Amino acid sequence: MTDAVLETENTGSARKGRGGGRNAKHAERSGPRAGIRAPYIVRGIPTYDIMSEESLLKIETSADRILAETGLEFRDDPEALDLWKRAGARVAGTLAKFKPGMLRELIATVLRGVSVGGRQLCRNVRP
Repeated sequence: MTDAVLETENTGSARKGRGGGRNAKHAERSGPRAGIRAPYIVRGIPTYDIMSEESLLKIETSADRILAETGLEFRDDPEALDLWKRAGARVAGTLAKFKPGMLRELIATVLRGVSVGGRQLCRNVRP
């Protein structure tokens, strides 16, 4: 018997590939759905209101009081302290204290949307 016949008899069948490999992957990537993807992440989970507006208002009021009375300390960062001072905070040494509602007003001036650029424009991520 030849070696090929012996190999077939020992394994029970002729050797077959796993169906993968370079050509199969290339065919998959260049098929009818190639390049069709969502341009950004789509959130499939619904939003939930776990706190009432009254509870959120209490948290904001408490945060305003803490920031006004206790403040935030910025160690070894004179540039940050200077920026806070120009924005209207009371700066003493390394401590910055904020008027109630001041940070909320500053947050309102921030950009509405941020886009993270991918290598290709179709792969950018937007909230």
